[in-house]
Amino acid sequence: MQLLSPAPQMYVLPKLLALQQSFTSAYSDNKGLRTPESKYLRTQRNVTMNKKTLVAAVVFGIGSNSALLSAQGLEEVVVTATKKGRAENLQTVPIAASVMTGDQIEAMFAENIADIGRQLPNVRLQSVGTFPGVTNFSIRGMGVASSIAGDEPTVGVILDGIYLGTNYGSDLDTFDIESIEVLRGPQGTLFGRNVTAGAVVVRSQRPKGEFGGKIKVGVGNNGRENFSGTIQGALSDTVSAKVFANYRDRDGDWKNITLNEDQGAQKTKFIRPSLLWTPSDNLDVTLIAERGDISGHGSTPNTSVILGQTTDIADDEVAGTDPGGVSIEWEQIVLEANWMLGEGVLTSITGYRNVDFGTPFADADGTPLEVFRNGISVDQDQISQELRYASTAFDERLEYTLGIYYFQQTIEQRENRSVLGGLNVSNTDGRVDNESYAAFVNGTWFINDAISLTVGLRYTYEEKDVLIATGDGCNFDFTLCDFGTDDATDWNNLSPKLGINWELNDKTFLYASYARGFRSGGYNLRVASASLDPGPYDEETVDSFELGLKTDLLDGKARANVALFYAEYDDLQRVVLDPATLLQNTRNAAAATVQGAEAEFTYRPWEALLVTTTVGYTDASYDEYNGLDVTGDGEPDPGLARNLKLVRAPEWTYALSASYDLDLRGNGYLNFRTAYSYTDEIPVNDINSFFHDDYGLFDASVSWYSENEALKVAFWGKNLTDERRIETGAFVSIFSYEFLTEPKTFGVEISYQFD
Repeated sequence: MQLLSPAPQMYVLPKLLALQQSFTSAYSDNKGLRTPESKYLRTQRNVTMNKKTLVAAVVFGIGSNSALLSAQGLEEVVVTATKKGRAENLQTVPIAASVMTGDQIEAMFAENIADIGRQLPNVRLQSVGTFPGVTNFSIRGMGVASSIAGDEPTVGVILDGIYLGTNYGSDLDTFDIESIEVLRGPQGTLFGRNVTAGAVVVRSQRPKGEFGGKIKVGVGNNGRENFSGTIQGALSDTVSAKVFANYRDRDGDWKNITLNEDQGAQKTKFIRPSLLWTPSDNLDVTLIAERGDISGHGSTPNTSVILGQTTDIADDEVAGTDPGGVSIEWEQIVLEANWMLGEGVLTSITGYRNVDFGTPFADADGTPLEVFRNGISVDQDQISQELRYASTAFDERLEYTLGIYYFQQTIEQRENRSVLGGLNVSNTDGRVDNESYAAFVNGTWFINDAISLTVGLRYTYEEKDVLIATGDGCNFDFTLCDFGTDDATDWNNLSPKLGINWELNDKTFLYASYARGFRSGGYNLRVASASLDPGPYDEETVDSFELGLKTDLLDGKARANVALFYAEYDDLQRVVLDPATLLQNTRNAAAATVQGAEAEFTYRPWEALLVTTTVGYTDASYDEYNGLDVTGDGEPDPGLARNLKLVRAPEWTYALSASYDLDLRGNGYLNFRTAYSYTDEIPVNDINSFFHDDYGLFDASVSWYSENEALKVAFWGKNLTDERRIETGAFVSIFSYEFLTEPKTFGVEISYQFD
């Protein structure tokens, strides 16, 4: 994975020293994720890192072929998502993964997780399109094309150790983030349910124990404004505190030609206070709270495609009679404790999260006509508890992690729908209460200096209780509802993992693995007609095989990592659309094979220049699709369904970036960054009759850092070629909707940090 835009080396090195205390306390000095370093590993696998190297790797590591600006070449990158008691060198971890740190994210001028995926191979972190703030993350061609709150995601999002149970509100802001780790492929053993495609693991910044802070102000085109600040310090010898707050606002980036006004306005506010208590060298406890809200237009800007012909409007124009408004509010509390116990570390993570989402009866069809209106509200509450122990055994030849996990959530989704000016109106209400229990173990046995075996297993039990009012089973304000479906179902699953790893030398690492993942069964909360079956539908499973190579080249100046993968999906959960009634139903409709490759390269020919690239290839096609009408004659076409491409799964993706540092000889430093990303054409519907065109995006920035590293002034631009970006879409009978994302955007940002 490429290093998108590191700060200049002259700026980096002193900053690493300033950050050393927090990271070394978290990883090296028995604070946070830690366990006594294995003497066997230290001598045989060369993974022990001194404080300075570890801090550098954490601050500027990025994925499998990350790079650090250093006269010694590319440095080690560490990852914590393996849930061991210590951070691991990613070059000797048998996982296809990418790691971004807060500094790299800031260098991209990313606002949310969706901005990150374009630079990663075979990763697409887009919104679902219908409503802002609702995600459709996909990895290696597998994602969810649905705005039904009860549909389980295929890419698990984990924030500060807690799994987010719905795709509503999961497009997290990237401000004040310590790291984002993107794991490709099923992660069923350690992360469990609903990670059949991969996981996005996000860790926020923690208190560092010393007084300091940062202020950042930014402005840009179309009314963009951003203000953020953080302050932290020690409250006592054992307690440190930190508070981060952010405000972001923008006017619409598009012109609504029906209403003659801007569309796409959005405002975000959130605050994140945290406390760190370290009563002894053997115990630390972190409390992180967060509260925020997003408001703006409720209908994502889109254009309408009728009978395959896009509405004839300008690139930055949309149509529609009423974009409505949207409100997303969330609050979250995480309590994490790490206790040195025996030869290992016992970790407890307790989490609570609530998301409230609402948008009024807004026009959602992208035309100047009253074709389709939709109003929706979602209320989700969840609690979770994970308890795990990580240690070594058998003369430190075995590293293992074992744990138990509990998850409970309640989701309610209410929806008003109107077709053709009210000719067909439906009001639905669905509620699901979900409980899940799991136990897991994962271990690595080192046979000798070079070869090791990885074995893991997770058992999960899950139960869902639902109430569903179908069709017009509720009045318009939902004060009266006829819950025609009152049901409960349970499932259980065993998810194993097997792998063999071979460290040829200290520069080259090979691995081969097999893993199984599953996506929970459930019920369709959007049952717009009594003729539809609300479920239950069964769990979806995947068996995945992967080969990987990680290697450093040219005396440490280059890094090349490659992965090949093959996955078979059974009982695929698909949202099936009846083209005659426009009704959606969820069922286990298909089986699919997904195979491909991804490569990540980093090259630093000299100290000031860093060039990185990623390439991803995915062949994602159906093996069968029960009941799919490909020809439109009202009859299933099982023969024609085979080999159809999966929705939202481009075949090729690639990215290229370059970063160059210029010393101004006593007047500070300049960093020049450019990045280009390409996405191949994308299937929009299951019958492959409609595709979005391929597109490429070009970003650039110039940043100046003062000599003492306190002041930074940056000029940035995204999509500078003003590419019309149609990244997602929905197919409805003769209509298709192309959901647009930002056109050319640019701005200036000034930040000042103090201590």
